[in-house]
Amino acid sequence: MLEIKEQEQSLREQYPQATDTEIKQILRIRSERSVEVSKVEAYKRTHLCEFLKLWKWQKRAISLIPDCNILIIPAPNKIGKTVLLVNLADSIAKGYCSWTQSNTEREGYIHNEGFWYEPAPFHKRPPVRIRITGESWITHIGETIVYEFEKYAIRGSYTTKKNNEGVVCLITYANGSTIQLMTYGSRIDDYESWTGDLWMPDEPPPLDIFEATARGLNPTQGKIFMFMTPLKEAWILNKLIQPENKRYDVAVIDNLTFLDNEDLVNEDTALLKSGGALEGDIDEYFRLLLAYENLSKGQHIALINAHLKRIVDEYMFVEIMIKLKGLKRINDTEEENRDARFKGMFRHLVGRIYKNYKDFYFPNGNLVKPFKIETDWPVIPQIDFHMAEYMVVNFYAVDKMDRLYVIYEIFERLSANDISHELIRLKNKNSWRIEKAFIDPLSKGDDKSMINRLGPVDSSYTILKRLLNTKEIILETGSKDKRSGIDNIRERLSPSGGIPTIFVFDTCIHHRRQFKQWGYTKEGKWCDEDDHCMETLGRATLTGIKYSDPNEYKKYKFIPDKGVV
Repeated sequence: MLEIKEQEQSLREQYPQATDTEIKQILRIRSERSVEVSKVEAYKRTHLCEFLKLWKWQKRAISLIPDCNILIIPAPNKIGKTVLLVNLADSIAKGYCSWTQSNTEREGYIHNEGFWYEPAPFHKRPPVRIRITGESWITHIGETIVYEFEKYAIRGSYTTKKNNEGVVCLITYANGSTIQLMTYGSRIDDYESWTGDLWMPDEPPPLDIFEATARGLNPTQGKIFMFMTPLKEAWILNKLIQPENKRYDVAVIDNLTFLDNEDLVNEDTALLKSGGALEGDIDEYFRLLLAYENLSKGQHIALINAHLKRIVDEYMFVEIMIKLKGLKRINDTEEENRDARFKGMFRHLVGRIYKNYKDFYFPNGNLVKPFKIETDWPVIPQIDFHMAEYMVVNFYAVDKMDRLYVIYEIFERLSANDISHELIRLKNKNSWRIEKAFIDPLSKGDDKSMINRLGPVDSSYTILKRLLNTKEIILETGSKDKRSGIDNIRERLSPSGGIPTIFVFDTCIHHRRQFKQWGYTKEGKWCDEDDHCMETLGRATLTGIKYSDPNEYKKYKFIPDKGVV
């Protein structure tokens, strides 16, 4: 009663000429509107999926679903990955997209309870079996995925079942569709036995779980939608995104940054405008948020702060600095996680050793189409010897301008005899000028590991040397100076003259992959895994071999075990 009197008094002050009847009429209209607003807000809270406004990247992801079996979204945090995941799961379970609700009939739309909806972007109609996986029951499944699902899905349209930890583990719809929730800590047998239509891992799954679950999708031609901040499970990059042989059934939403969060951009823009910043200065602020290459975290923040100090009203500066969400993301993220959390890059790529390698065709990068190597160009075979892995033999050519070309790769399980015969076969077939070959020094000692079992035997080095000598090819051990090899490659990729002097045939897929992925460990050391090509290339630069007139070489005599004298 007191509140109504206060409102009436306020209206009389606002409209001194109004009669009592007019004042009461205004109060009645306001009350009716308030009730209507309350009803709308209550409906929205229980039907939030109908009010979902998709961002540009989310629309792009949905558009790719019909044309792929695996959709991968490596993305930074807080750009709506989980929101898209739960709304896609809900729409596919129901068969239609709630956010496309229309009061009138539209071609191709589905009718449901008096409204029309666009069909869900999935090849199978309900009922469907969906599985969502995460890292932990309480903090990930419960407090993130289930929380978002219950916030968006229509109340009463489904039932739930909880596990012994009190977290929802099964969602069932009236049409028979189910959404099962699991963690990566579950027994592998639980993954092996499942058959379903759609798997939606929220964050990267381990490889064994991927393989087991993927098999369960084969009978139904099911799909995988993978939502992830790529802080771990690098196998996803190597086997799905950039495999040795391209997978045409995989689609990737790449180049996402935390600025694809449209709410963040709109709110920071409005805040900066309120502080007097101009449009161009605001654009520069957003550019600087991601311009941290070769900068420490402190240097990066200082650069942003200096720019903001120039463009924002000094009396509002502190207030705006506190509220800027983009700047807060910079302040709250550890330096080693910036690429993963800002740009959705795999963390093991953050410390790439050869950042100046460009996997584009010359003149825009280091790639070239294969061509016939001139018969007077020196060709350098580099043999990376392994006792228990594939033997790696890489071939490099040097032209008259001393530019180095990566021309051929061998990754196979081969014996020393096999390597010798294959090297000689390639030399003869291509008329390559091979005068020297280089091998890992470890090849000289492998005979000792077999002496107890087989008795005295020749080492791989001895076998190779003997066979190659018959074709007047000198075998030498390569350098183990990895640091100098790295420095040489870096210099050749970005020489002072500006034009690179290392080129890679586009058929050499192992070199291309390792150039893009080989990096440092957390301890600042270069990674010892999947680095064979980088090691042999580094050794090739250390051989000192340059172009020379082959006729000069022929003046000298080849003597086995001594070489050219």
